Amino acid sequence: MKKIPWLVVVFFAFSVVTFAQDRLLLIHGVIDKNVDMQNTTHLVYERQKADKQFDLMIYPTQRHDVSDPAQAKHLYALMTEFILKNL
Repeated sequence: MKKIPWLVVVFFAFSVVTFAQDRLLLIHGVIDKNVDMQNTTHLVYERQKADKQFDLMIYPTQRHDVSDPAQAKHLYALMTEFILKNL
């Protein structure tokens, strides 16, 4: 039997991939140094394989926070709409 590295077990035990069961709004700032775009792509792929719906918004000029006033306004409207529609 092949052993699973403990780091992989910890990752999936506490991962959003494990806990995001219902509707999901995924927001990503492309130049974020904390969350690599590859992580977001992985989550998108896993949701698609599991046939779980999600919404995705990408902010190309933003990092971990959305600081541009126009994009921040867009983000807050997006989150408000998502909450009203799904809760």
